[in-house]
Amino acid sequence: MRKRWWVTVLLVSAVFFCSSFHPDFAHSARKMVSIASGWVVGVYFPLAGAISRIAHEKLPDIKITVESSGASVANAKLIGTGDADLAIIRLNAPYEPREGFLERFFHAGDLDFKGEEKARILAILAQVPSIVDIYLERPAVIPEIAEKSAALLADFGASDAAVLDVIFGRFPPSGKLPFEMPSSMEAVRRQKEDVPYDSEEPLFPFGYGLTY
Repeated sequence: MRKRWWVTVLLVSAVFFCSSFHPDFAHSARKMVSIASGWVVGVYFPLAGAISRIAHEKLPDIKITVESSGASVANAKLIGTGDADLAIIRLNAPYEPREGFLERFFHAGDLDFKGEEKARILAILAQVPSIVDIYLERPAVIPEIAEKSAALLADFGASDAAVLDVIFGRFPPSGKLPFEMPSSMEAVRRQKEDVPYDSEEPLFPFGYGLTY
């Protein structure tokens, strides 16, 4: 029986799925990948084209096409119905919006996700294996996200194409953390203001980073 595999890219608004995909995919008779993205006049359709080119380099024997779809709404439905097999999620480090002309330009406040936003992210991670990429303009407290994600990437201002290059193996990750990632907001509040890297049992220490 033919099996359809879906890979959902959230917040980038692209989806791709494979027909007849299984562990012996390389030996299957039918080799097709269809990437579903937003409308052809939007910003995500060209991104889907970039994904298709990167995937084709790694899977030259696979026929890859790009199709217009309902983007983020369709992606959420795929996860909600359990049809997605993998999600790629791009996040920004959390912050608390502030009032005032200048304060609106500088992100401040607690370092953790809260309430509905945190629940939404964890719900996705609980339903489908997920690769999480987080933009670290400031440290973030993300122990649950780190624990439940299939893979965790950090960037300091990377384009969608650059993140996809790392995910698809075109370029190895090589950066190191310029600060530590605390394990909780309680640990952050117990830090001394004039001592760097002194939080209790940090999730990731200063200078941490993996490659392959």
